[in-house]
Amino acid sequence: MIFKNNCRYIFNFIFNVVLLIKILFLSLATTVHSHEVTPAIGDIFQKQDGIQLEIRLNLEALLSGIDLSDISNTDEATQSAEYDFYRGMSAVDLKSNFSELWPNFKNEIQIKQDTELVDLKLQNILVEDQKNFEYPRFTTVICSVKLDPRRSFSFQWAKSFGEIVLREQGGDNSFTQYLQPGEKSAEISISEKNPPIFQKYFSNIFLWDCAHNSKRLRPYTFYSRHIFLID
Repeated sequence: MIFKNNCRYIFNFIFNVVLLIKILFLSLATTVHSHEVTPAIGDIFQKQDGIQLEIRLNLEALLSGIDLSDISNTDEATQSAEYDFYRGMSAVDLKSNFSELWPNFKNEIQIKQDTELVDLKLQNILVEDQKNFEYPRFTTVICSVKLDPRRSFSFQWAKSFGEIVLREQGGDNSFTQYLQPGEKSAEISISEKNPPIFQKYFSNIFLWDCAHNSKRLRPYTFYSRHIFLID
């Protein structure tokens, strides 16, 4: 009788331990790593036969199909589970998934000279080493764009991709433009002379703040945009 009771006790103990392990595993597996949505950063570098465009963005959000124009945090999206799935991927797998879908994504990015649509060629994908799942992992997508440097061009991407800050790097006509989701940029020229010093100074201050705290400084967008458009 004592042996039977002991066996029953041991069985119940093992069963409860296994049950607790399963509950713990499921709770960890379904943990939602929500991340605040921030504007993408698009750096433009002048090249001999056109430009190089480097866009730093949240690739997991795009791959999961989240509409970044409509939310401020990824856990607000119906695709939050897909987002966590991509966030858990290794950098190699994330790059591979995006490379396969690149033809679809590049159709959502329009660079035009007058009415001519210019093609983007994917050159590289750099995934930041962010192992803490409580923080978003940013990726830089590098594209080459062949265009006539003597003619201006415009940039526009899909509204669902969210806000973006465009910046020219290393050129004589450095500029910064903050774009609302789906908004078309002003005409961009990479062959003009240097703009006034105050123009570069103020536009960089306003747009840097806008990129880091877009909601607080959104009322200044109109003002800052016209600073860098002054001749």
